[in-house]
Order: sequence, then C-alpha cells, then structure tokens
Amino acid sequence: MFSPRNQIIELVKQGAIPVEKTADALAVAGVAPDGPAWRRFIDGLLLWLGGLALAFAVLFFTAYNWQDIGRFAKFGMVEAAMVLGVGVYWKCGDGAVAGKVALLAATILLGVLLATDRSAHFQKAPIPTTMAASTMPNLANRPIACQLYAVKNRTANARARPPSQSRR
Repeated sequence: MFSPRNQIIELVKQGAIPVEKTADALAVAGVAPDGPAWRRFIDGLLLWLGGLALAFAVLFFTAYNWQDIGRFAKFGMVEAAMVLGVGVYWKCGDGAVAGKVALLAATILLGVLLATDRSAHFQKAPIPTTMAASTMPNLANRPIACQLYAVKNRTANARARPPSQSRR
C-alpha cells in the first residue's frame, strides 16, 4: 500500500530518520532520480514528442496543400509515411520504445489516410445527411424519438426516389 517514498516520509515524521538526512534516504531507496534516470526520461520524452511531431507534420502538410496536391499524391505520401512507421515498428519490435512510437505515428497517419480517401468520395457525391437536413421540416420543438423517426423516414424516402425526382 505504501510506496518507498511514503514510507520514508512516515519514518521522518516518526523521527526515525533525521530531517537533514531525508535526501540521502530518498537516494538510497531509489526514489529520487539520479543523472542517468533523468537522461533516460528525457530521451524517451523527446522520442515520443519527435514521433508525434513527424506524424503531425505529415498531417499538417497534407492539410495545408490540400488543393495543390492531387488525390493520388496525397494518398501516396501518407501511405509511404504510414508504411515507414509500420516498418520501423517491425524492425524494432513491440518491446522497444521506438517501435511503440512508430506504431502510434502509423496509427495517426491511418486517420490521415482515411481522410484523404473519404474526401475523394465526398467530392463526387453529395453527403446524404446534408440532403436530408435540407429537406427536413423544423424539428426543434419535437421529442427526440420523433426527430429520429422523421430523419430515418426522410433519408429512406430520399434513397428510394430516382435522382430525377429528388427535391432541390
């Protein structure tokens, strides 16, 4: 229940360890980090932040140049970065921190990849929820069950109609 730090604090409160020797007791118990422990912590922290920075750099580069880059170039760039991340994970393994960072970056890039893929579909066809919302009556004063039923029926009816008979 008690951590070594809490046990040392209790011993100091009871007077078993003098107050001026608290730092020494914490160092002997391994609670206070030494130089190599701080170095390992900072090394891991910078590795995680660097991996996240690289993944978000690809995300922001793609978002900033969305109009200028073609659909296949976006897809290829993000896919290459994702495959690189999975390759680093495969090379390092799941026990190494670098492998975990690479897997996290590849996961973030998978979301970017799905965004680039879905945008191509939505540019060609209208979004069904937008079509349904534009033909919906005002449902603000109705209970939620009625709203859901109306939305379900409107979208089902909109899908059943041929495109030439749809409302505009």
